[in-house]
Amino acid sequence: MPTTHPSSDDSLFIQKVMQARQMAPEKKLLLGLRLYEYARGIAMAAIRAEHPDASPEEQRRLFQRRLQIARWLEENPA
Repeated sequence: MPTTHPSSDDSLFIQKVMQARQMAPEKKLLLGLRLYEYARGIAMAAIRAEHPDASPEEQRRLFQRRLQIARWLEENPA
């Protein structure tokens, strides 16, 4: 049976997990919030590009709908 060596991606993942385990809970929360805001910004930019005439309220509604769909997909895997 051939021996497998961890790829650089695996090593990086392990390194990131170890860093996260040593991180204070407050920092983990802050980084999570930053990640959410970053992802939200990307999603809102996509919505604006797809619906250039949508009002800010309609854009927020479309974003909320995407979140609902994502939650449903997580709860109901194929």
